[in-house]
Amino acid sequence: MAIDSSLIVFLVISVLVFMTLNVRVRALAFCGDVGAIVLAFLLGYLVITMIISTGKIEYILFGCVYGIDAIFTIFRRMLKGENIFQPHRSHLYQVLSNELKWHFITVSLVYSLLQLIISMILLFTLHNFPQHSFLVAALIIILITTIYLLSIKLVTARLNKA
Repeated sequence: MAIDSSLIVFLVISVLVFMTLNVRVRALAFCGDVGAIVLAFLLGYLVITMIISTGKIEYILFGCVYGIDAIFTIFRRMLKGENIFQPHRSHLYQVLSNELKWHFITVSLVYSLLQLIISMILLFTLHNFPQHSFLVAALIIILITTIYLLSIKLVTARLNKA
């Protein structure tokens, strides 16, 4: 693999610092979008490097929970005629926090645990059954998409009742 391990260490340290400062009711040093965007670019670089060096597109699933949320949010906003370049609070995680009043740490933990499970399944499959990794990746995408669409449907129904 063509990834320098010091970059991975740097990314892990960055995430730990980001979490220490921000995963609390009142942030100690708000990193906001700037911190998240830098971490996203680093993670994107690592994933693209993994895909190029291994030839396995399945590594894109390391961000599928957030990716599916982002893709479907864009589609929903476009169908509503909204400008997708304007600020909004339409992502599922935002609706769960802002509209349904789930604590943001709970929402973050749900997303993180789901992504961790997917990543572990992917790594297990790539290591032990590489010939089936594309099929497993496709099934994961179908599963996460189904969970996302059902969640949006349930959230929308609950908000319409209120």
